[in-house]
Amino acid sequence: MHTYFVVVHHSGMTLKYLQNHPSAERMDVIHLKKGDQLEITNEGFYVHGLGWLILTVINGQTKIFVVYNDLEKHIQQKFILNSADLEIKLSLWRDQIDQSLKERNVEWFKFISRKLTSLKSVG
Repeated sequence: MHTYFVVVHHSGMTLKYLQNHPSAERMDVIHLKKGDQLEITNEGFYVHGLGWLILTVINGQTKIFVVYNDLEKHIQQKFILNSADLEIKLSLWRDQIDQSLKERNVEWFKFISRKLTSLKSVG
């Protein structure tokens, strides 16, 4: 089963990876920008001293083996969101927009509008 994520952090993020299966000699680093999509597969392997590396497809094209701990860290930091979490966040912010209009709270409306617009740009 594959899991799909999108980079939502404004400055993007970096991941350590191997281009090929364990035969690769060194780790590389890739910088992902806001809006980039990740398809995390269930294919991977373990490297002593490095941990699990998981096959990840970037923007439907680039296949790399990413260090699992990096992925986990970025998920916890909310740098990437899965599609369900993205929809929940969009829904909550739409509700906040409605609430700010009812309360005539201009500052909150402006703040949430910027957040909502930013998040919509990645989805």
